[in-house]
Amino acid sequence: MHFQISALDPDQFAPLFELPNDALAARLAMRCTASAKPGFPCRVSLTDAEVGDELLLVNFVHQDTSSPYRASHAIFVRKGASQAHPAVDEVPEGFRSRTLSLRAFDKDGLLVSAELCEGSATERTLAAQLALARVAYVHLHYAKFGCYGARADRALRPGTLP
Repeated sequence: MHFQISALDPDQFAPLFELPNDALAARLAMRCTASAKPGFPCRVSLTDAEVGDELLLVNFVHQDTSSPYRASHAIFVRKGASQAHPAVDEVPEGFRSRTLSLRAFDKDGLLVSAELCEGSATERTLAAQLALARVAYVHLHYAKFGCYGARADRALRPGTLP
């Protein structure tokens, strides 16, 4: 089963970078600076920030569904980051170097399957989850801290028409 990983749209975060710290705090966000690499994975670029990069740490609703599995968690967004557009079946390097929790959901936002995997097994694990008929999409989480990384959906094999 082929998959497409999607990064978050930077436009939803860009206005936050202009806010003063107290306004950020009111939105459950804060400004920070990357102090190590790896360690500050940007959900827009799907890469780790460079030491010294400005980021926002924001509470983000990644499972925006009317189900018991509605969820949010803290994520990093790098200032000025361009949205990543991985190719079909491409796993960005920032996922390959970490242990992941892959959580598969149905069309109603209910959890169908969950697997832990090393980054090197992401393709195989995503393909197996997306092969389950009930699965509509999969969320990739960084297992150590539990935070949302990206979403994966079924995709056509590269070079085929819908």
